Amino acid sequence: MKVEAAYLVGTNPDMFNAGKPARILGVVVCTIREKPKFDRLCYHVLFLDGAKEDYVPLQDSSNFQIISQSELDRGKIPKVIR
Repeated sequence: MKVEAAYLVGTNPDMFNAGKPARILGVVVCTIREKPKFDRLCYHVLFLDGAKEDYVPLQDSSNFQIISQSELDRGKIPKVIR
């Protein structure tokens, strides 16, 4: 079995840093502070420049794609869909 890092790439132009790969650090539960409060599973990601961490809801999967380290190394980065 080969284990590789996974990267999230936003494909929606309204996403923060759309088109830029962010390494997936894990999956966490985020509590949304709206009334009423609710929990949401999110990817915890770190952008490659190391300057920004973010949390992306798993349920927003139509707005991003997941790629492997091998795909990133080969430049197979999904395009932003307008």
